[in-house]
Amino acid sequence: SHVQINGEPLYQRSGRIEVTVDSGAVLGYLSTIDNRTGDAVYQAGLDVSSITAGARWIVPTVGRLPGANNTRWRSDVRIWNGDSAPQTIQLDLRRGATSIEKQIVLQSGETVSYDDIIAVLYPELGDVFGVLAIRGNGVLAATSRIYNESATGGTYGMAAPPRMESDFLTAGDQRDLLQISYDEFYRCNFGITALDEGAQVRVSAYDLNGQLLGAKTYQIAPRTNTQVAIFPDLGITTQHSAARLQVHVLSGRAYAYASVIDNKTGDAIFVEAER
Repeated sequence: SHVQINGEPLYQRSGRIEVTVDSGAVLGYLSTIDNRTGDAVYQAGLDVSSITAGARWIVPTVGRLPGANNTRWRSDVRIWNGDSAPQTIQLDLRRGATSIEKQIVLQSGETVSYDDIIAVLYPELGDVFGVLAIRGNGVLAATSRIYNESATGGTYGMAAPPRMESDFLTAGDQRDLLQISYDEFYRCNFGITALDEGAQVRVSAYDLNGQLLGAKTYQIAPRTNTQVAIFPDLGITTQHSAARLQVHVLSGRAYAYASVIDNKTGDAIFVEAER
């Protein structure tokens, strides 16, 4: 069975919910809903016991910039110190060879909230798009979302979940992304984030019958994110409402995802190539 609990008595901007399973097996999640637009962001539970002390978390796409169809994209980030002692957290905004570092201190159990993180921590950069690396000495966790600010108020967006380096795809890994649309209602961006050594990734698009529509190999520079309008970039001019993308990592380590965006509202869903 399924139970969903309304969290309105828990009004807060930067807290967390801890779930302990006493018996049986459950799948816990959150849906955070914008009261102005009705847009929801899904967040799966994190297994804290699997987080390695000192692990580096990578937010695959973070930015503050204009997009297609008059969209205006922003990123929110939350960071939680899950350690028993205070931590100095290193935040490293990376754009290829360029790296801008910031430091913050979190007390044990503290969660810090950054709405529009580029404007808050990197105001001197203006419009920018990059990769954010987050690291401390102990156990920490992070979440992120990227969203469009609606011209009429409110937001439409998607989770852009940070991942530890161990979660990245490695050479030989192959994954499929479903629920890919490219038609008059939706457009699709495909993104790849590479770690320090860079990556080479082959991307193939298939229609709902499994017919190959197009393919291309991307060379991703170290510590960068490359995002493309995948169907035009593959030379595909036909419309597809139930396509599939196949990702094959040829070398290096990479994080791959797609965002499928509603052309009318700017609302996006996040589709991840999970390891």
